[in-house]
Amino acid sequence: MHNGAGIHLLLEGATARPLTAARIGGFLRWFPQYIGVHRITEPVVVEQEGGWCGMVVIAESHLAVHTRQRQVWVDIFSCIGFRQDTEVVVQAVVRLLSLTQHRATVLERAMPPLGAKNAWPVGVKMGLGTEKPAETPRIEASAHVVSE
Repeated sequence: MHNGAGIHLLLEGATARPLTAARIGGFLRWFPQYIGVHRITEPVVVEQEGGWCGMVVIAESHLAVHTRQRQVWVDIFSCIGFRQDTEVVVQAVVRLLSLTQHRATVLERAMPPLGAKNAWPVGVKMGLGTEKPAETPRIEASAHVVSE
């Protein structure tokens, strides 16, 4: 289990055949228990152009699966981390969704101690093993407002 403020796993890949809504829903129903988090909603899977979008809310955040034909994107965030090592979780997703190729990005979230100033660590593990040096990103705030 991760001791920071969470793990955010972003996985993209491809399958030999498009995934079905039932398979995505089953994955979202079962996988939270496997990684040691608590599902608080039933999975919702809706058709989108060329594929499916599925999501389940967990007490610790969310799991989402998006597909477009044979392409698959999986987004899992847990503020407490996972029961297993991240590599084990990635391999379980690959196996359960029958991904023929994939790339994973892991963001290790961390909070500075309360009251600490300028203590936000920023680091990204790319490809499950290659550590990228910590950098402080510049964030530009903007919003696009659509009025009806």
